[in-house]
Amino acid sequence: MDKSLSDFEKLLDEERAALKAGHLEAIRGISEQRDALLGRISTDGSDAAHLQRVQEKARRNSVLMEAFRDGIKSAMRRIGEVQKAAGPIASYGAKGDPREIGNTRPNWEHKA
Repeated sequence: MDKSLSDFEKLLDEERAALKAGHLEAIRGISEQRDALLGRISTDGSDAAHLQRVQEKARRNSVLMEAFRDGIKSAMRRIGEVQKAAGPIASYGAKGDPREIGNTRPNWEHKA
């Protein structure tokens, strides 16, 4: 059995755990290690069942990575919506000139 393939499989397991826990920094480091290790893997003489297991883990992690990415995009979009809602409302005055109604700068600082 190729040691590189076994190491790659272990990294995939670590990556899955980091994805499920939301550890962004760990994911970045694991991805770099995984990419470096990928070039050293030799499938010659490897057990077909082992190769299939590693391939399934890689596919499973890819699905998790997409969900993770989509979750971050959704959170960023929601933060933008909240920030926009906290700002002023664009309107027009009696003479048709543009004006802003309400707070012109969101004030997130609350003092007691």
